[in-house]
Amino acid sequence: MAIPAKQFDSKYFSSGSYDAYKDDVLSWTRPMARKILSFLKNHKNPRILDIGCAEGYLIDELQRANGARVEGVEFSSHALSRALPSIKKHITKGSLFDVPLSSRKYDAVICFDVFEYLTPTENKKAAKILARASRGYIFFANPYKHSFQASQKLNPDPLRITAFTQKEYQNIFKDAGARFIDKFNAGSGSDILVFRTRK
Repeated sequence: MAIPAKQFDSKYFSSGSYDAYKDDVLSWTRPMARKILSFLKNHKNPRILDIGCAEGYLIDELQRANGARVEGVEFSSHALSRALPSIKKHITKGSLFDVPLSSRKYDAVICFDVFEYLTPTENKKAAKILARASRGYIFFANPYKHSFQASQKLNPDPLRITAFTQKEYQNIFKDAGARFIDKFNAGSGSDILVFRTRK
């Protein structure tokens, strides 16, 4: 990633759509976890990776909800320093590009609001990494082009590089080997696109 980790500091996590970070995250993590687990109802203790997990609220909820085996990857040292004690040991410092290319060991991979900080070329590479890491589902969200979240006027983020339409993301993941199967909104402010990887 071209953006250094130090840019995702306390200022970043207290501005724009993150101006009340903890309250905002807690408002959607429980319904989000329930919705994700509804896709994994046939998996006992599913293995889940959350890329860009920040302080770990979502994977904490997934772990408590049904004993999911959770792992997280987080780029920001600031977020890691504030990670919930219950899941801190399950989070690795690094970027999306540190995920093994051919692991296929996760029943689900979650990636919310990460691709916006990647170049168009990196977006394509990142989609391939997610498709190769998951043996089941990918849950993806990003500020979509023309949305409030992607507006530098209404929701400014000087670090944002890209924003594609939902259809464009669907095509990026299709080229990476993951087919679009569904979408939902669990109160996070953005539609979650659901992909199924090819077996």
